[in-house]
Amino acid sequence: MRAMEPTIIGRQRLVFLIAVSIMSIVLTLSSFFLHPKTPPLKIVDFFTMLATLFLLIMYFRKKINVRLATTLLFILLQLELSAQKLTFAMHGTPESSALIIQASFLSLLLITISLICFLKYSPTIIAAISIFTFMLCLTMDHSSILRTFLPVYIVVLVGVIIYDLFSMRAVLNMEAENRNMRQEIADFFYATGLDLDSMIAIAQVSRESGKSEGMRELLSRMDPGIKARLVGGLTSIQQEDDSSRKDISAVFPMLTPTQITICQLILQDKKLAEICKITGKSEGNITSQRARIRNVLGLESDVKLKDALLERMNSYRDTANLR
Repeated sequence: MRAMEPTIIGRQRLVFLIAVSIMSIVLTLSSFFLHPKTPPLKIVDFFTMLATLFLLIMYFRKKINVRLATTLLFILLQLELSAQKLTFAMHGTPESSALIIQASFLSLLLITISLICFLKYSPTIIAAISIFTFMLCLTMDHSSILRTFLPVYIVVLVGVIIYDLFSMRAVLNMEAENRNMRQEIADFFYATGLDLDSMIAIAQVSRESGKSEGMRELLSRMDPGIKARLVGGLTSIQQEDDSSRKDISAVFPMLTPTQITICQLILQDKKLAEICKITGKSEGNITSQRARIRNVLGLESDVKLKDALLERMNSYRDTANLR
């Protein structure tokens, strides 16, 4: 059996995929014995059962994901309901009108489950099929019951479409962010050779003993090869940063240490938000410091600070190489 879905939404979709599939198959099988059906409806029901089993097999064989399997299942069941409603409409009796409304409520149930499972576009597709089917039923069955039910049904389904197209986007964006976060955590564990228990222990040490002790604990738990590469890489980066800082200080001796740090980050293509995060200063402070740097360098308003810094740094290095 396929491994449990890693996310809450994924597990929720899996539960409904299995539950709705079982209920659909059981209800379809029982209807063959409890309700007389026309041959076309029997063919539709038989095809729906086979397609439902096929989707389950495809999911458990890892050919399709749970989201696609659930979406296809719900659309398939809606098509079956549409076929039933059109068949009922051909009879043109009060009983058939009641059965059409009953099937319409089942469509609303499918839409509700689609919304609970956060299946974007699935509620819209089901609602569109439902509206089209109901309008076709009205052309065949001019029942006053259907005409009375139509306005309420249309309003509800249009509301579903609007909600699906606009409001669900935020939920799916949050799901994507969670996936990215899990991947980043997995990449960190892979890069450091640590596991979750080790990180919890390190966090505990950091809270009790301070950051330096926590860093020593982190390094002590790392794989020796990974630790050597990490320390070597950090040392190399620190040396490059020190060299870059010395060059900036030599070219712009009139700048303060804070302004030199900002120039260094600008030359590394850091954006304003990144500079604020690295330096621990507000956007207003960094913007003010940038303005002071421009004044010290005597830059015109149309000259980019980074371009001016690069030009003077390259000129300084060229001169140093000639020496």
